[in-house]
Amino acid sequence: MKALIITDLHSWTNEEYQITKELTGYDICFLLGDISIEYLKQLQAIIHAPIYGLNGNHDSNNIEKAGITNIHGKCIEVNGIKFSGMQGSIRYKRGPYNTYTQEESIEISRTLEKADVLLTHAAAFDTQSTNIAHVGLKGILEYIEENQPRLHIHGHLHINRNKMIRNTNSISVYKAAVIDLETEEIEILYKD
Repeated sequence: MKALIITDLHSWTNEEYQITKELTGYDICFLLGDISIEYLKQLQAIIHAPIYGLNGNHDSNNIEKAGITNIHGKCIEVNGIKFSGMQGSIRYKRGPYNTYTQEESIEISRTLEKADVLLTHAAAFDTQSTNIAHVGLKGILEYIEENQPRLHIHGHLHINRNKMIRNTNSISVYKAAVIDLETEEIEILYKD
């Protein structure tokens, strides 16, 4: 099964829109946050697969406002693969956003069902990070350590990379990628 992952569309060029519109060969789409209502509506019009989402740290419940099923705190099963979701990031600013203290993130993670794939907006907590907004969440790290999902897919960092956390392949996506959930092959959609 192939998943289209879209996240952190703070800007979206016409070329990137066309790439997404013409894309085929994916079975499901996950929107991992920081996508405006306008872009969410455009995505809904051009994606021809089931769409699920999470809110990012710049969203004020945009996923719900667009009428997309939010999987934050939930577990869904599609074609025999279980997905659990957690939205938001570390609380580093005030406002109606989806941000949490480290303790709150741990509480949320402990309510999540064990899944094959963990989908989050933020990364797992990283002691090496010097950027407070991108330090990650301890709840995500604890979930990975205790449940050992096969994959962890997230946005927020504005980079494309793979990183092993214990026995879990943690994939950071910036803007858009198609990930084969069986082979873990990644196709980055928008080239700089």
